Amino acid sequence: MSEHPPALDFVCAHLASPPARVLDVGCGEGALTRALIARGYDARGIDPRAPEGPAFERVALEDLRVERRYDVAIAVVSLHHVADLPAAVERLADAIVPGGLLLVDEFDREQLDPPTTAWLWRQRQALAAVGAGPESAHGNAHDHHAAVIDNLAEIDTWATVRAALAARFEERSAERVEYLYRYETHLALQPLERAMIELGAIRPTGVRCVAFARE
Repeated sequence: MSEHPPALDFVCAHLASPPARVLDVGCGEGALTRALIARGYDARGIDPRAPEGPAFERVALEDLRVERRYDVAIAVVSLHHVADLPAAVERLADAIVPGGLLLVDEFDREQLDPPTTAWLWRQRQALAAVGAGPESAHGNAHDHHAAVIDNLAEIDTWATVRAALAARFEERSAERVEYLYRYETHLALQPLERAMIELGAIRPTGVRCVAFARE
Protein backbone atom coordinates (compact mmCIF):
# COMPACT_ATOMS: atom_id res chain seq x y z
CA MET A 1 0.00 0.00 0.00
CA SER A 2 1.31 3.44 -0.91
CA GLU A 3 -0.47 5.31 1.85
CA HIS A 4 1.68 5.74 4.96
CA PRO A 5 -0.18 7.99 7.42
CA PRO A 6 2.08 9.97 9.78
CA ALA A 7 0.73 8.19 12.87
CA LEU A 8 1.04 4.66 11.46
CA ASP A 9 4.49 3.84 12.90
CA PHE A 10 3.45 5.12 16.35
CA VAL A 11 0.28 3.03 16.27
CA CYS A 12 1.94 -0.16 15.02
CA ALA A 13 4.68 0.12 17.65
CA HIS A 14 2.05 -0.38 20.37
CA LEU A 15 -0.45 -2.76 18.77
CA ALA A 16 -0.49 -6.45 19.49
CA SER A 17 -0.13 -8.84 16.59
CA PRO A 18 -2.99 -8.99 14.08
CA PRO A 19 -5.89 -9.58 14.00
CA ALA A 20 -6.66 -7.33 16.98
CA ARG A 21 -9.90 -5.35 16.69
CA VAL A 22 -9.06 -1.66 16.25
CA LEU A 23 -11.36 1.38 16.30
CA ASP A 24 -10.03 4.39 14.39
CA VAL A 25 -11.81 7.45 15.82
CA GLY A 26 -12.09 10.43 13.50
CA CYS A 27 -10.73 8.43 10.58
CA GLY A 28 -11.14 11.23 8.01
CA GLU A 29 -10.52 9.86 4.53
CA GLY A 30 -9.62 6.48 5.99
CA ALA A 31 -5.89 6.19 5.21
CA LEU A 32 -4.93 4.87 8.66
CA THR A 33 -7.84 2.42 8.78
CA ARG A 34 -6.92 1.02 5.37
CA ALA A 35 -3.24 0.77 6.32
CA LEU A 36 -4.12 -1.26 9.42
CA ILE A 37 -6.41 -3.56 7.46
CA ALA A 38 -3.59 -4.13 4.97
CA ARG A 39 -1.43 -5.26 7.91
CA GLY A 40 -4.01 -7.81 9.01
CA TYR A 41 -5.90 -5.89 11.69
CA ASP A 42 -9.67 -5.98 12.05
CA ALA A 43 -9.94 -2.19 11.84
CA ARG A 44 -12.98 0.04 11.55
CA GLY A 45 -12.97 3.80 11.03
CA ILE A 46 -15.64 6.16 12.30
CA ASP A 47 -16.18 9.76 11.32
CA PRO A 48 -19.21 11.90 10.41
CA ARG A 49 -17.61 12.15 6.94
CA ALA A 50 -16.13 8.67 6.75
CA PRO A 51 -15.69 7.08 3.30
CA GLU A 52 -18.14 4.53 1.93
CA GLY A 53 -17.36 0.89 2.53
CA PRO A 54 -17.72 -1.95 5.04
CA ALA A 55 -14.69 -0.81 7.06
CA PHE A 56 -16.23 2.59 7.81
CA GLU A 57 -19.19 4.09 9.64
CA ARG A 58 -20.46 7.65 9.39
CA VAL A 59 -21.06 8.46 13.03
CA ALA A 60 -19.73 10.93 15.58
CA LEU A 61 -17.92 9.49 18.59
CA GLU A 62 -20.57 10.90 20.93
CA ASP A 63 -23.22 8.82 19.14
CA LEU A 64 -21.25 5.59 18.79
CA ARG A 65 -22.79 2.31 19.95
CA VAL A 66 -20.96 -0.99 19.59
CA GLU A 67 -22.24 -4.57 19.92
CA ARG A 68 -18.78 -6.09 20.24
CA ARG A 69 -16.04 -4.14 21.97
CA TYR A 70 -12.70 -3.34 20.38
CA ASP A 71 -9.28 -4.30 21.74
CA VAL A 72 -7.75 -0.94 20.84
CA ALA A 73 -8.98 2.56 20.07
CA ILE A 74 -6.95 5.12 18.14
CA ALA A 75 -7.68 8.85 18.08
CA VAL A 76 -5.50 10.81 15.66
CA VAL A 77 -5.91 14.59 15.91
CA SER A 78 -9.64 14.11 16.48
CA LEU A 79 -10.47 14.53 20.17
CA HIS A 80 -9.72 18.26 20.21
CA HIS A 81 -12.61 18.77 17.76
CA VAL A 82 -15.27 17.01 19.84
CA ALA A 83 -18.15 19.24 20.98
CA ASP A 84 -19.04 17.23 24.11
CA LEU A 85 -15.71 15.85 25.24
CA PRO A 86 -16.85 14.19 28.51
CA ALA A 87 -19.62 12.33 26.66
CA ALA A 88 -17.20 11.33 23.92
CA VAL A 89 -14.74 9.91 26.45
CA GLU A 90 -17.53 7.83 27.98
CA ARG A 91 -18.43 6.41 24.56
CA LEU A 92 -14.77 5.77 23.81
CA ALA A 93 -14.25 3.85 27.05
CA ASP A 94 -17.43 1.84 26.51
CA ALA A 95 -16.31 0.92 22.98
CA ILE A 96 -13.18 -0.97 24.07
CA VAL A 97 -12.65 -3.91 26.38
CA PRO A 98 -11.78 -3.21 30.05
CA GLY A 99 -8.04 -2.71 30.17
CA GLY A 100 -8.03 -2.09 26.42
CA LEU A 101 -5.46 0.15 24.79
CA LEU A 102 -6.01 3.76 23.75
CA LEU A 103 -3.49 5.48 21.47
CA VAL A 104 -3.83 9.23 21.11
CA ASP A 105 -1.97 11.33 18.56
CA GLU A 106 -2.80 14.98 19.24
CA PHE A 107 -1.97 18.59 18.44
CA ASP A 108 -1.51 21.13 21.24
CA ARG A 109 -2.24 24.71 20.21
CA GLU A 110 -0.85 26.01 23.50
CA GLN A 111 2.65 25.26 22.21
CA LEU A 112 2.29 27.76 19.34
CA ASP A 113 4.47 30.62 20.53
CA PRO A 114 5.69 33.31 18.05
CA PRO A 115 9.03 31.61 17.24
CA THR A 116 7.21 28.37 16.42
CA THR A 117 4.61 29.96 14.16
CA ALA A 118 7.33 32.09 12.54
CA TRP A 119 9.21 28.92 11.64
CA LEU A 120 5.99 27.49 10.20
CA TRP A 121 5.42 30.65 8.13
CA ARG A 122 8.95 30.52 6.74
CA GLN A 123 8.59 26.87 5.74
CA ARG A 124 5.32 27.56 3.96
CA GLN A 125 6.89 30.47 2.11
CA ALA A 126 9.85 28.33 1.07
CA LEU A 127 7.55 25.58 -0.18
CA ALA A 128 5.49 28.09 -2.14
CA ALA A 129 8.67 29.43 -3.79
CA VAL A 130 9.35 26.02 -5.36
CA GLY A 131 5.72 25.32 -6.23
CA ALA A 132 5.20 22.79 -3.45
CA GLY A 133 2.38 24.67 -1.73
CA PRO A 134 0.34 27.85 -1.69
CA GLU A 135 1.89 31.13 -0.62
CA SER A 136 0.83 32.36 2.80
CA ALA A 137 -2.00 34.86 2.85
CA HIS A 138 0.01 36.83 5.41
CA GLY A 139 2.94 39.01 4.46
CA ASN A 140 4.89 38.58 7.67
CA ALA A 141 5.36 36.16 10.55
CA HIS A 142 3.59 38.43 13.06
CA ASP A 143 0.33 38.50 11.09
CA HIS A 144 0.61 34.78 10.43
CA HIS A 145 0.96 34.09 14.16
CA ALA A 146 -2.16 36.13 14.95
CA ALA A 147 -4.15 34.34 12.25
CA VAL A 148 -3.07 30.86 13.35
CA ILE A 149 -3.93 31.55 16.99
CA ASP A 150 -7.31 32.97 15.99
CA ASN A 151 -8.12 30.06 13.66
CA LEU A 152 -7.37 27.48 16.34
CA ALA A 153 -9.00 29.25 19.28
CA GLU A 154 -12.07 27.00 19.31
CA ILE A 155 -10.31 23.63 19.49
CA ASP A 156 -9.47 22.07 22.84
CA THR A 157 -5.95 22.16 24.20
CA TRP A 158 -4.09 18.99 25.08
CA ALA A 159 -4.53 19.85 28.77
CA THR A 160 -8.31 19.82 28.31
CA VAL A 161 -8.29 16.55 26.37
CA ARG A 162 -5.95 14.95 28.88
CA ALA A 163 -8.14 15.93 31.83
CA ALA A 164 -11.25 14.52 30.15
CA LEU A 165 -9.50 11.22 29.35
CA ALA A 166 -8.42 10.84 32.98
CA ALA A 167 -12.03 10.13 33.97
CA ARG A 168 -11.98 6.73 32.24
CA PHE A 169 -8.39 6.01 31.21
CA GLU A 170 -5.08 5.45 32.97
CA GLU A 171 -2.26 7.23 31.19
CA ARG A 172 0.95 5.25 30.86
CA SER A 173 3.02 7.66 28.78
CA ALA A 174 2.77 11.00 26.98
CA GLU A 175 5.51 12.27 24.71
CA ARG A 176 5.89 15.69 23.10
CA VAL A 177 6.78 15.33 19.41
CA GLU A 178 6.98 17.28 16.15
CA TYR A 179 3.70 17.93 14.33
CA LEU A 180 3.91 20.98 12.06
CA TYR A 181 5.36 18.95 9.18
CA ARG A 182 1.80 17.58 8.91
CA TYR A 183 0.09 20.97 9.15
CA GLU A 184 -0.35 22.30 5.60
CA THR A 185 3.37 21.93 4.89
CA HIS A 186 5.27 18.82 3.69
CA LEU A 187 6.21 15.50 5.25
CA ALA A 188 9.83 16.06 4.20
CA LEU A 189 10.07 18.74 6.91
CA GLN A 190 9.81 16.21 9.75
CA PRO A 191 13.55 15.75 10.40
CA LEU A 192 14.15 19.50 10.20
CA GLU A 193 11.33 20.21 12.64
CA ARG A 194 12.65 17.57 15.03
CA ALA A 195 16.13 19.10 14.87
CA MET A 196 14.77 22.59 15.54
CA ILE A 197 12.91 21.26 18.59
CA GLU A 198 16.06 19.59 19.88
CA LEU A 199 17.93 22.88 19.46
CA GLY A 200 15.25 24.67 21.49
CA ALA A 201 14.39 26.97 18.58
CA ILE A 202 10.73 25.92 18.36
CA ARG A 203 8.28 24.02 20.53
CA PRO A 204 6.94 20.50 19.97
CA THR A 205 3.27 20.90 19.08
CA GLY A 206 2.44 17.19 18.85
CA VAL A 207 1.62 14.77 21.67
CA ARG A 208 1.54 10.98 21.58
CA CYS A 209 -0.17 9.31 24.50
CA VAL A 210 -0.62 5.68 25.51
CA ALA A 211 -3.41 4.88 27.97
CA PHE A 212 -5.56 1.98 29.13
CA ALA A 213 -9.28 1.80 29.86
CA ARG A 214 -9.91 1.41 33.57
CA GLU A 215 -11.39 -1.95 34.47
